[in-house]
Amino acid sequence: MDEKLQDVVIALQHGDRITARNLLRDILQNSPSADAWFLASKVAPSEDQKIKFLQNALSLDPFHESAAKTLSDLRKVEVSHTKQKVYSEMEVLSKKRSIWPPIYLWTFGMMAFLSVCYGIFMFAMGNQDSILIGTICMGSASFFAFVGYTAAKYKEKQFRERGW
Repeated sequence: MDEKLQDVVIALQHGDRITARNLLRDILQNSPSADAWFLASKVAPSEDQKIKFLQNALSLDPFHESAAKTLSDLRKVEVSHTKQKVYSEMEVLSKKRSIWPPIYLWTFGMMAFLSVCYGIFMFAMGNQDSILIGTICMGSASFFAFVGYTAAKYKEKQFRERGW
C-alpha cells in the first residue's frame, strides 16, 4: 500500500471520514487502484455507493479478498432486507379478506335468479322455444359464475395455507 493510502487509513483510524474522503478523491482521480476503491467503500455515504466502489475495486483486481468479502456481506444483507420486505407485504395481504369470492357468489345468485325469472316470463308469454334457449343461456352463465366462485375460494385457501 502506498504512502497516500496509508494517510487515508490513518484518517479512518482516527475517525476523520471527511479527510479520508478528500484524500481518496485525489487518489482516485490521479491513480485509481483496487485498494483505493476498497477504502472509498469504507467512507461511502450509502449502501449503493459502497457496492459500486467495491465493484470498481474488483474490476481492477478480481482477487481482492477484502473487497469480495465485503461485497458478499453487503449483498447478503440486501437480500435479507428484501426478503423481510416481501414477507411483511405478504403478511399484510394475507390478513386482507379477498373481495372476489363474495362477488362470484353474488353473480351466481343473480344469474340463477334471472334464469328463473326469464323462464317464468317466457312461459307466461307462451313462447316455448324462447323458454328453452333463455334457460340454457342463463343456466350456463350461472354455471360459469359458480365455477369462478369455486376457483376463487380454492385460490384463497391455497394462499392462506402457504402463509401468504
